[in-house]
Amino acid sequence: MIKLDAYRNQHDDTRTMIWLPFFLSRRTLGELGRLIMIDYILTGERLSGFLSHLAVTDRPSAKTLLENQRSALTERIHRALLMAYGIMSPEPGILDESDQKQLPVDKQLQSLHRNFQPRLPAVSTLKQALDEILAAELEATYPGHPNFPVDKPISADAVGKVWAVLQEAYRGEEERLEVIDKGLRERLRDIAQPLQLGKMAETHFVRSYFWRDKFEQEMARHQITGAVRVSQLQEWVEQPRPMGLPARLRSLVVHTFAEQTQRPSWSGKGWSCGSSNRN
Repeated sequence: MIKLDAYRNQHDDTRTMIWLPFFLSRRTLGELGRLIMIDYILTGERLSGFLSHLAVTDRPSAKTLLENQRSALTERIHRALLMAYGIMSPEPGILDESDQKQLPVDKQLQSLHRNFQPRLPAVSTLKQALDEILAAELEATYPGHPNFPVDKPISADAVGKVWAVLQEAYRGEEERLEVIDKGLRERLRDIAQPLQLGKMAETHFVRSYFWRDKFEQEMARHQITGAVRVSQLQEWVEQPRPMGLPARLRSLVVHTFAEQTQRPSWSGKGWSCGSSNRN
């Protein structure tokens, strides 16, 4: 804690979190050492060498005994780690009691950014805790961020396929576009819908003019009547509530706006101004 306070006093805020665990007790460390040895013995072809002094008929039961010990120790060490990181209430003898006195549970999570103070969530696994802590940090830093699926990375290929549908949707006369491919529908729900570029219904993609209206309001507010620079549009994407979008998704928003307002192409200085007669 002293080192963290010294760092804060000497450096600017950074988007960094520190999760300070309690130390394990000597007894638990001994169990961890025993688990490491048993796991080493049971890995690969080592076991036969360690059991060579036993009769052939006794070796299967010895192997079973070691496997049972490994399973029990693994479970105990797993529980000990949950206690060390504050996920479970500590049991007597598992953690270093002197360490617990020096580090209160509510101080285990530390942030190097003054605007974000993390708290340990009430969950049962380390993964769940980390997911919720990162979600809270994301919400604090980018309060306007879209709710993309957390388990589906957004690849350049996926963005390209979504863009192809958006082009077709906004160049047509109908407000809805039928999407035959189920995988493409999923990409539209995962990417276009959270970005408010349209809504993917059961089979049809429905157009949205959220960004057209927002950008045209900003242009009017800034008295921009000619071409508008892409850099300016990208700044407006993050206002008034930062979204934290990667470059490819900011570009997808800007390109969609160009389609919606019939700005034909990127000229190197800005989107050339065209008529905006679509509803």
